[in-house]
Amino acid sequence: MTLQEFSSEFDINYNNIMSNAAPGLTEYEKSVLLTEAQELVVVELYNGRDVTGTSFEQTEELREYLSALVTSTSKTSSDIIKDYPNPISPDSKVFGINDLLFILYESMTIDSPYPCLSGKEIPVVPVTLDEYYRVSKNPFRGAGERRALRLNAADKIEIVTPYDISKYYVRYLRKPKPIILESLQSMNLTINGVSSASECELNSALHRPILYRAVSLAQEMMYQKKG
Repeated sequence: MTLQEFSSEFDINYNNIMSNAAPGLTEYEKSVLLTEAQELVVVELYNGRDVTGTSFEQTEELREYLSALVTSTSKTSSDIIKDYPNPISPDSKVFGINDLLFILYESMTIDSPYPCLSGKEIPVVPVTLDEYYRVSKNPFRGAGERRALRLNAADKIEIVTPYDISKYYVRYLRKPKPIILESLQSMNLTINGVSSASECELNSALHRPILYRAVSLAQEMMYQKKG
């Protein structure tokens, strides 16, 4: 769907649901709702909380729906954030990935003066804060030459490993770009840091589910205002 189609069909569906009794929404308001709806749809598809009950990795269809958001990056020791406040361990190495949503695969390559370790690729295992405290001292489940541990804090990735990192590789699902129906620059407004018009980048099969969810959000918003 084009931006004009998103805008027009939003109005049609919204007016039908509200029986033309509610005030119209600006292009900015519709853009906010469409962007929020898009994020909800993506998270539900990934986690299997949509009507199919099937998660992202289980079928080719769902992988295709979100394929535009799958990307990868590699970080090296030069990318480590210096003076990161309150690291969980003296062995922590912290990286930033601004558009990170969900990690699909990750590994690290050890940088060591010892030939038996240098260049060795090991898995990076995600843990919660509680899990970290349970396993950090365990020689079989803690960080070592067999694995590194990873904790997340917003857009920061904290890798716990006693070794220097030659490369941290991560394949992940990134946050979708916002749906912005018209430029917001003249109003000095942004959505997720973007002010220019921006089309939906997801598979076209998801456009109407996103539209319907946005209209539903608008309906909820109006009922809350009346209440």
